Amino acid sequence: MSEFPLSQSPEEYLETGQQEHRTLALLLTAAELRYSNLERALALANEAEERARADHDHNHVSRALMIKGEVQMDFRDYDEALSCYNQALKLARLTGHRIMQSRILNGIGAIHYNLGSYPQTIAVWERSLGIKEELGERESQATTLQNLGIVYTTLGQHEQALEYYNRSLAINIEFGNQRGVSRAYHNIATYYLDTNQPNSAIEFLNRSLQIKEQIGDQQGMATTYNNLGNANFLLKNYDNALHYYQKSLAIKQEQGDKMGVASTQGAIGKVYAKQGDIEAAKQMFQAHLDVAHQLGQQLQIAIAFESLGTLHARQDDVDAAITYLAEAADTARQIGAKTYLHSILQNLIDVLLQTERRNQATPFLIEFVALQKEVFNTESDRRLKNMQALYEVEQARKESEILRLSNQHLEQEAEFRKKELTTTALYLTQKNEMLRKLRRYVADLREFISAKGEKALRHVEQAVSEAIGSEEYWSGFERQFQQVHVGYLETLSARYPGLTPTELKVCSLIKINLSTKEIAQILNAESRSIEKYRQRIRKKLNLGKDDNLSTFLAGIGGVE
Repeated sequence: MSEFPLSQSPEEYLETGQQEHRTLALLLTAAELRYSNLERALALANEAEERARADHDHNHVSRALMIKGEVQMDFRDYDEALSCYNQALKLARLTGHRIMQSRILNGIGAIHYNLGSYPQTIAVWERSLGIKEELGERESQATTLQNLGIVYTTLGQHEQALEYYNRSLAINIEFGNQRGVSRAYHNIATYYLDTNQPNSAIEFLNRSLQIKEQIGDQQGMATTYNNLGNANFLLKNYDNALHYYQKSLAIKQEQGDKMGVASTQGAIGKVYAKQGDIEAAKQMFQAHLDVAHQLGQQLQIAIAFESLGTLHARQDDVDAAITYLAEAADTARQIGAKTYLHSILQNLIDVLLQTERRNQATPFLIEFVALQKEVFNTESDRRLKNMQALYEVEQARKESEILRLSNQHLEQEAEFRKKELTTTALYLTQKNEMLRKLRRYVADLREFISAKGEKALRHVEQAVSEAIGSEEYWSGFERQFQQVHVGYLETLSARYPGLTPTELKVCSLIKINLSTKEIAQILNAESRSIEKYRQRIRKKLNLGKDDNLSTFLAGIGGVE
C-alpha cells in the first residue's frame, strides 16, 4: 500500500475531516486496526469502498475489498470473506495489479485451508507463488513457501513439505529475515519430529531458539521449549525434557496463558511419572484438570482424567484408575471425540479385566466393538480424502501448467497410492488381531459372571466375530485396490474364469506383497489354509514349479 502523503498519521488525518486523501487514510487505518479492533476496521473499509466506487478508483476498491475479506476471515465468516476476496481479485486483474493479485490469492488460500479444502489451498497458493516468481519478488516468496509446506504436512506428505521449508529457509537467509529463518528452522524440526527423528529435530529447534532469544520472541520461545521437551521425552532424556517443559511453563505463566500452562503441566506430569515421582505427577495432572475445568476445555479435561487414570493403574490403585478412566470416557463421549474415546475404552477394559470387576467390562466392550467399525471407517475415509486431495492438486497443477506432470511424477503418484493401499491392508490385519484378542477376553470373562451376564457377553462375542469377518471392511479395501490397480481383478477374472471370489481376494493381497500370515489375518483364516489357496491358484494359472506366483500376478495387466 502506498505511503500516506501527509505529515500526520492516517488516523489523525481522519479526525481532521479533510477529504483530499480520505480514502487512502481510511484504507491505511483499517489495515492497521484489523489487529486490534475488527468492528472499526470493517466500518472504515466499507467507507473506503463506498468512496472509491464513487470515484471509479478500481485499485482502491480492490484494496478495500481485500481488507474486508481479511476482517471477515478473522470473524470466521468464510463465505463473506471469500466473496470479498473474489471481487477484489477480479478488479486487481482488471487493473493488472499483479502484487495485489498475489496478496488476494494468499487470503483466498487461507480460507480454503481453514475449510479443509487442501487441493484448492495448494492450487491458489501456487498461483500466488507463480506471480511472485514472475515479478522477481523473492523475499515475499518465503512466506508462501512456508505455508505450502504446512499444507503438505497436514496431508502427511512430509518429504514434499520439507522441500518447501528448505526453499523458504534459503530465501530468508539470503535476505537476513531472522524471524523467517527461525520459523523455517522450527518447521523443519517439526518434520523431523513427525518422522520420528528426535535428534535432528533438537538440532533445528536449538537453531530456531537461538534466533527467538535474540529477537525477544517470548511466545515463540515457549513453543520451541515445549517441542524440545517433546523431542527429549521421545529420547527418554527425562531430565532434559523436564528442563525445557519448565522453561516453557515459566513463559506461559508470565504471559497469562492459562490453557498453555495447564497443557505444559500435563506434559511435566508425564515426565514425573516416568521418573517415578508419583506424587509430583499427580499434582501436575490435577493442576491440568483444574484449569481445564475452569476454562471449560472438555478435551483437555478428558486428557487430564486419562493421565490420572493411567497413573493410578501403574500404582495398582485400580478403583481410582477405573474412576478416572470412566470420567475420561464420559467426557470424550460428550464432545463426540470418538477416536480418543476408542483409545480410552481400550485402557479402561484392560484395567477392568485385571480385577475382580471383570463383569463391569461388558458394557464398555460392547461400546468398544461398536466404535471399532466407526473409527476404522473414519480413518479409511481420511486416507482416501487425502489421496483424492493430492490427486486433485496434481490435476490442478497440470491444468494450470504451473507444474507439468512428467512420467517420473506419475510413477511417484502410483507408488504413493500403492503405499497407501498397503497401509490400509496392514491396518486390517491389526484390526482383526485386536478383535481376536477381544474375543479371547470375552471368553475368559464368561467364567466369572452370572447366566444373565453370560448371555450379554455371547452377544458381544458374536458381534466381535462378525466384525472380524465383516465383508464391509473388505469392500472398503477392495474399492481402494480398484482405484490403485484399475481393472486388475476384472482382467484376472476374465483370463482365468475358474478363480473363485476368495481366490481372487488372495490374488489381490499377493499382488500388494503381503505375507501368508498377513493374508490369513485379513481373511480370518489359518496360514495353512492360505497356502492351500496359493497351491490351487498356481494350478489354475498353469504355473510351473519354477514360476513365481507373486511375479506372475504382478505382471498381469489392468490400467495402473
